[in-house]
Amino acid sequence: FRDVTLPQLGPVLAVVVILKSIFSLKTFDQVYMLTNGGPGAATQTLSHYVYFNGLKYGQIGYSAASIIKARTSPSAAARAIAEDRMSPTSGHSGI
Repeated sequence: FRDVTLPQLGPVLAVVVILKSIFSLKTFDQVYMLTNGGPGAATQTLSHYVYFNGLKYGQIGYSAASIIKARTSPSAAARAIAEDRMSPTSGHSGI
């Protein structure tokens, strides 16, 4: 699986991740118009959070760092888990 199928799925997975990231950022207008992130921060999405920190509160660096961390952390965690499961000393038989 990991030697034949997974490398062939690489380009497709890259496109899917890019498109899902774009679609998740497109929900900003709905949240902003309907609830403005409230009550509290119950309906606040990542794009709404970045907007409020960066443009409304003037914390440009914090908002840039938060979006980079939010976009790279899940992929880094998934890669670490996959590498751990694929290593011969981990005790797992594979994914």
